[in-house]
Amino acid sequence: MYKVGQKVRVKSWGQMAQEYGVTDGTINTPSSFVPDMRCFCGKEYRIKAIYDPVNNIYDLETITGDEDENKELLYFCWDEVMLIPIAGKLEIMIKERRKNV
Repeated sequence: MYKVGQKVRVKSWGQMAQEYGVTDGTINTPSSFVPDMRCFCGKEYRIKAIYDPVNNIYDLETITGDEDENKELLYFCWDEVMLIPIAGKLEIMIKERRKNV
């Protein structure tokens, strides 16, 4: 389970399609990874909120302020299986220290 503020990367379309399969253009993750979400693949975001702590569904900080004001903004729910954790500097230093002890 991720925590608010933690950095994550959205998995690639290909990786999720291979892991979960595709039906009618939608990847069969628990809450479905739809084609409109594809533009987020491979990019890093912070966990903005936890929508459902039982099923590990999150809101990501996907809105940066650089979006076209006339463009309709789409909001998505993100399953834990769609995401990959990104270690922060402190976590990396701790892991390195443990390897060398």
